[in-house]
Amino acid sequence: MKDTSNFIHQKQMEIIFSKTPAERFMMGIEMCRTARQMVEAGIKRNQQNISKEELTYAVFKRYYPSLVAESERAWQTYLLRRRTEKLENFEIKS
Repeated sequence: MKDTSNFIHQKQMEIIFSKTPAERFMMGIEMCRTARQMVEAGIKRNQQNISKEELTYAVFKRYYPSLVAESERAWQTYLLRRRTEKLENFEIKS
C-alpha cells in the first residue's frame, strides 16, 4: 500500500537519513515499544481484569502463535500422560 506522495516520501527519507545511526536505532526501538503498547491495549480492551503475567503471555501468544501452539500441545500431551499414569497406578483399597 502506498498512500504517500513521492515528494513527501523523499522528504521523510531525507529526515531519517540525516539522523545518526544511533538516532535511527532509537527510532526503531520506539516503534517497537509503541507497537507493543497497541497490542497490549487491544488485549486489555477484551480482557479488562487481566493480570500482568497473563498480559505478558497474551502478548507473547500474539507475537509467536506457532511457538505457543507447539508448546501448548506438548503441555497437553504431558498432562494427558500424567493422568493416564495416575489411572494405571490407581488401586482400589477395600
